[in-house]
Amino acid sequence: MIDAEPVAPAEELATKPARKRRTKKQMSQASGDAEKMYVLKFNSPILPYAKFPLTHNKYIQEFIKMYEEDKSDIENVIGVHFPQNKNDKAVGAVGIEIKISKKHNMTMIESNTSKRFKIEEYDSGTNFCQAVPYLDASLQEQFKTSASGIELNPKDLLASELFELKNLWFIYNKKINQLLMILPQEVLNRYDMVVKSLQVPLFDITKYPTDTQYVDMFNECTFKMGQFYFAVFQAIFSKDNESMRPMIASFLSTQDPLHRSRKLINLYEEMHEIIDKKLYYVQKTAEEFKERSKTSLLEHAYQRVLQDNKKNDKEKFQEKLDAVKNMPESVRKVVQEEVNGLENKNESESSRKVQFLTQVFRLPWDQRIDPFWDVKYSKDILN
Repeated sequence: MIDAEPVAPAEELATKPARKRRTKKQMSQASGDAEKMYVLKFNSPILPYAKFPLTHNKYIQEFIKMYEEDKSDIENVIGVHFPQNKNDKAVGAVGIEIKISKKHNMTMIESNTSKRFKIEEYDSGTNFCQAVPYLDASLQEQFKTSASGIELNPKDLLASELFELKNLWFIYNKKINQLLMILPQEVLNRYDMVVKSLQVPLFDITKYPTDTQYVDMFNECTFKMGQFYFAVFQAIFSKDNESMRPMIASFLSTQDPLHRSRKLINLYEEMHEIIDKKLYYVQKTAEEFKERSKTSLLEHAYQRVLQDNKKNDKEKFQEKLDAVKNMPESVRKVVQEEVNGLENKNESESSRKVQFLTQVFRLPWDQRIDPFWDVKYSKDILN
């Protein structure tokens, strides 16, 4: 969320002399189209359709106190950011119309229209300003005819642009939902807090009042999508308000609806590229981890097989040794040591022992024949 800036810090109010109020006549000496508006200053530029529920934010709390004091003289409120947060840079600043109301015993500070105003004069003593409507350029004038001389219908241009914005919004929701699956909890909490204060753009023209101008509906969708972009980008990708302020101010001060839409489309496409890169690196890391885990799993399984083989070999040769009855004790002792050594993790050593024991147990230890000492018979057999 964008924090509002205090008109005057609380500690200064106690020592600050009583504010010198200017008369309505003095305040009306600005442009004839100017309106007298009470000023709510914000730390960053804000867009139409912004919504600020009253919280423990000391800036907004301080404004509410001043607002209650001056309520009888207030007809309209402008929410505005002064460059560098300095009062002497108020003239020329573009702000939005703010409505202050109570809902369920909660003070709501919100914008419900796309109306913007440009400050022509500001009195820091009373916190009132003179501001003129900051209007968009006429579409009829800009798009009366094409380069080929064909008359263009502004509504058709807006409808085409709105269709593209609708598709962009669909893609955004798909990508952001994928990204939310991999974000740390701290960032998720920040994202949830920000999104709760945003208004979702409504692209269905049948949901608007019948007397709503098409360009107003188009601007509402554009500004609401702009709110989502700047708020979500700061919540997830960057906390740097300094770098975002000029971008928001430029978007707010753009007076060509189609140019404003083009800016928005470019911003969303850049954010989609950032999301795709993050998803790619996460997927790549996950695949590498999966491959390492797979290799580790196979290695573990291989070691288990080897251990089982060694265990089976030991049990097999132990059974054979136990079955031999007529093996000399000295030989049995040596063979038993070899059988016990089969649990050795050294592969080459275990293989050697298996070969040795295999040859040992091929011998007919329990087979005996009576001696037959006949030299002549042996000679005949050998010949």
